[in-house]
Amino acid sequence: MSGSKKLLWLMLAAFLPAVMAAEYDSCARPEAVWATWDQGHGRSYAYGAVQSDENIYVVGRAHGNLSLGTVHRNGTFTDHSGTQPDPFTLSTLTFSHHDADTCCIISGGPNGTGCCDNGQNPATTQHGMDVVLYTLDEDGAPKSVYFVDTMPVDGITNGISNKDPAKGGSVNGGSGGFSFFGAIDSFEKAGNAEHVVIAGRHRGRLSFPLSNGTLVHFDNAKFGERANGWGYNAVVAKIDLGNNGLAWVTSGGMMDEKVRSSAEAVATTAAGHVIAVGELQGDDGGQFIVKFDGADGKVVWTETYPELDHLYGMDSVDENIYVTGQFKGNGTEAFGLGNLISLCDAGEGSDAVVFAIDAGGADGPAFTWMTQIGCGQGASVEFSSSGTDGEYLYIAGSLSEGATTVTATPEPTSGQGACTLTGKHGGYLAKIHKDDGKCVWAKDTPNSLRAVSDGDSVWAANYGNNAVIYDGNHRVTPNGPNAEKDMFVAKYRADDGTAYWASAVGGIGNEQLYDMTMTSEGPMLMGYSDSASFTMGDLTIHNMQHDRLGRKEDEPSGLRGMFAAVLSPDDVIPPCITACPSGDLYDEATTVAADICYADSACIADGDTSPSRACFMCESDKAQKELTGPIAGPGEAHCYFNDVCVPKNAGKRWYILGNSNSVCEQCDPDVTSKGWSLKPGYFHDRDFALTIDGGMGAPQARGGSCTGCPTNPTLGGTDPADDWKKDEYSRANKYGLLFVADTGGCQLLPNVSMPASPSSSLDAALANPITWASIAAVGARLTNAVAAIESATKNNQGAELAAAWYLANPDTCVRAVSACLEEEVVADACAQSEVCAGTPAAHADAMANQFGTSLYYGHANARVKVMQKLAMLQNDLDTGTTTVADIKKDVIAHILVPMYQGAIQAANMMDTTATAANGLADYAAYWAIIKDKVAFDANDKAHLEALAATSNPDDLGTNNFCIVKTLLHRNLPDASKLQYIHDWVPCPDGLPAKDCPGASTTARATDVTGVHDLNATLVGVAVDLTEADLGLLKVFNCSDGSAAALSPPSAMAPPSPPGLPPATCSAEFAKCLSEANGRSSSFSCTTASSSFDIDLGPVGPELVDDVVGSFCSSTTEPCQEAEPCKYVDP
Repeated sequence: MSGSKKLLWLMLAAFLPAVMAAEYDSCARPEAVWATWDQGHGRSYAYGAVQSDENIYVVGRAHGNLSLGTVHRNGTFTDHSGTQPDPFTLSTLTFSHHDADTCCIISGGPNGTGCCDNGQNPATTQHGMDVVLYTLDEDGAPKSVYFVDTMPVDGITNGISNKDPAKGGSVNGGSGGFSFFGAIDSFEKAGNAEHVVIAGRHRGRLSFPLSNGTLVHFDNAKFGERANGWGYNAVVAKIDLGNNGLAWVTSGGMMDEKVRSSAEAVATTAAGHVIAVGELQGDDGGQFIVKFDGADGKVVWTETYPELDHLYGMDSVDENIYVTGQFKGNGTEAFGLGNLISLCDAGEGSDAVVFAIDAGGADGPAFTWMTQIGCGQGASVEFSSSGTDGEYLYIAGSLSEGATTVTATPEPTSGQGACTLTGKHGGYLAKIHKDDGKCVWAKDTPNSLRAVSDGDSVWAANYGNNAVIYDGNHRVTPNGPNAEKDMFVAKYRADDGTAYWASAVGGIGNEQLYDMTMTSEGPMLMGYSDSASFTMGDLTIHNMQHDRLGRKEDEPSGLRGMFAAVLSPDDVIPPCITACPSGDLYDEATTVAADICYADSACIADGDTSPSRACFMCESDKAQKELTGPIAGPGEAHCYFNDVCVPKNAGKRWYILGNSNSVCEQCDPDVTSKGWSLKPGYFHDRDFALTIDGGMGAPQARGGSCTGCPTNPTLGGTDPADDWKKDEYSRANKYGLLFVADTGGCQLLPNVSMPASPSSSLDAALANPITWASIAAVGARLTNAVAAIESATKNNQGAELAAAWYLANPDTCVRAVSACLEEEVVADACAQSEVCAGTPAAHADAMANQFGTSLYYGHANARVKVMQKLAMLQNDLDTGTTTVADIKKDVIAHILVPMYQGAIQAANMMDTTATAANGLADYAAYWAIIKDKVAFDANDKAHLEALAATSNPDDLGTNNFCIVKTLLHRNLPDASKLQYIHDWVPCPDGLPAKDCPGASTTARATDVTGVHDLNATLVGVAVDLTEADLGLLKVFNCSDGSAAALSPPSAMAPPSPPGLPPATCSAEFAKCLSEANGRSSSFSCTTASSSFDIDLGPVGPELVDDVVGSFCSSTTEPCQEAEPCKYVDP
């Protein structure tokens, strides 16, 4: 080789990247160094941790007994008593390193004994829970625990929630005391490695032990209620863990007696001072930044900034503090950095930001720079000086989709970094200079809660129960068959942000991440878990709480336990990968052992399913790095939708915080594998579930009646309802159907049981109807049903006869075709298969679909109301209840609603030439059914009768829809003032955010719900039938032949009074109408802006005021029928 050619090759080689895997495709995978779990009996959480010298200090909270047990990579198990036998079991271990209960001691079995004054479970009660500081050595072995008891200020734990002390309740309210300390740092920078500072919020009395055992009480007597943010005060405390004693505690500079405050992050400085940030609510509130003298806790200075929000992440170097959160401003100079404007929406939105302050002065924080990332929220900022690439900050958070450039203010002397982001995955990870905030690199990632670095690698983590998308080719799903909550971690190169891998961390149950910190052994993730066990690499740890509660290996324990795991900085090649020369899992040279697949970060044997995607199977003869699936559908064990394998019979996740999972919506692959199915015997109102229902789970599971249970706000919906009052039991949906709180929009669909010896008339009614019945045939069944209702007595099977004519026999008939609302139910199953074709019930569902009065799975609101009332009629006839007459009236009213809808739809067809003849025939058929069953206004009835008698469709005109709708709406069937409720608790033993016990193993609604009753109460106004029950035809024709699409009514409206409500229209148009009134049935209006041809057809000109105005509201929109005109004679 010549010298020139050799030089060229060397130059090219200098520009080639180092050989490494494609992003997220590294063969090497994470391995756990150690994992620790609360093995005592009680709920517990790890909220934060810091390594200081050779110890790791974990801050959290505990209820009941707390006892951490740690499994190490070499297989040994250690707890507070030292190294324990292997295998460790319930019989070989002790579980009482710390008892958190103030009111009681756990004994007598898994449920413990009563606690305090209100019979609470000591393993979970809020009364007497402890703030805990657990000391571990750097290998994870438990050493000691420091605790801070939390109680009401006055010690009253009877659960009475009343501001008046004379009522006997605590000054802190029925919930008593509460504490949350989510932030921790050590004083190692200042030379005191065993001193730590914790920050958070509390209500009630905190009792801090001094080193001599004396307790120091720190009180907050605020009443806990939503109006004052539950009465929390921010609090910061310094603890000497070398002597297990309080140094100082304070809320100074962070609170107001009238509003809530909370300290969210804390850091110490090299001079031994403490900086805390957090939120102060109220008119003068914002995000506070406060400096405390580390020696005595006195406030040095405090400032509050309304321009900042969600300051949840902080780190420090010397006297410099780095904070991340949100900034919103449109030209503020509050930070001394010039005129700052948030990048998001040109100053109208909030940016994810990180900023630096010099906290060394005595007069306040001195901002030195601010880096803006884009529309989003900063969550994590971490300093790293180790490794190979100098001193930088690693930042992470959430980011809305949209192009953005990371920008530092003031502009760094070397210029802005070339860092752009898109937000397409919901988050970001970036590396910036600590001295000026200049961006080195930035990466689109999923939303991250925390990110840490050892200088060579960066780990970013979050949690959730949905699949996490890292890029177009990499999606990570939670572990376990039920898609429960997991932690998600990804590892990146620190020098350029290139991804190594992404993985779910957790078992088959729920894992939630609260924090991540860097230790000498690797990144430490912490939070809670209720899984049966946890495995990563060669390490496996079992959950003794799970075993104690007798849970199966494939189900969560239901009791959250403090959990933490440390990952090795050095990844390992999984044992089933036999060769990986390039480091890339998908390289052709990478080989997997015979009869095994490697996918989803696991070695999977032939025929086995993925630990995280249970409907994907290893078939190694097809592929060894991909799985076969999804295996879902009829006869299979799973549904597959939203990129999740959902086990058969699993209930849909709760809609409102604290409720149990749904008892009526389930995965049934035999019905549909692409969405949820409704369990037989139920109906479901999604609008109620999202925007009206109350939260906090079944009252029985909360130790009391339903009074006061719906107290949490809704999480879903665009216009959530007001918080429920403490004595509120039920609320109505937009059609007046009452639902008890905490039902998730589920309610039993009543049925009318048939007698063992049916009469011949009943046999005739139960006979299968004509499948494609005409309107007249459906009307004949309806007429028979009405007659049966009117004549029903205790002895003539009248209620049963009416139900049979309405429903026929679903066990023998041909079922109706689906009539679900396609725009609402995309993949979810439709419930139409439960009704017989050719019946009034099937007709009700079909009409409801057209008028927007269907509930989510296709049940007509009218059908539900008919069945409720028929079931009550059957019962009340047997018992002689005095409301029988009213119930009969209401049954007939709702049986007729679909006939009204059909007549209005037919009238709409009459307005178009091509469909006028068919529309007229349909209208006449519907009118024949309706006219003698309702007490109409005589004039209105004459108009409707004349229209039905029209012999020539060419004489109909083009305003029939508006005429018929107007007249029918003001002549609704007579209904009572009864309000009906199905009084039931859907999941009597349900726990918040858990499946209802027994719901997944039962086939029908009544199998799990226990006692339930339909009741009717007389109220002051007519509520059972309103215009909302009729809805609004989704597409209708206007006078000019154009179509206008209108949405169904969004809220229940009161019945309209006789005549049309007043509105306004243009003066010129009103004048034209006034002049035309009573003169002609066909006329033209010409105004300065438009002209209109008005044709009333054979009905007559006397309806100009009443009918024409109902759809002519302006000169430019003559068919907005919802805004009638008011006519003024000029």
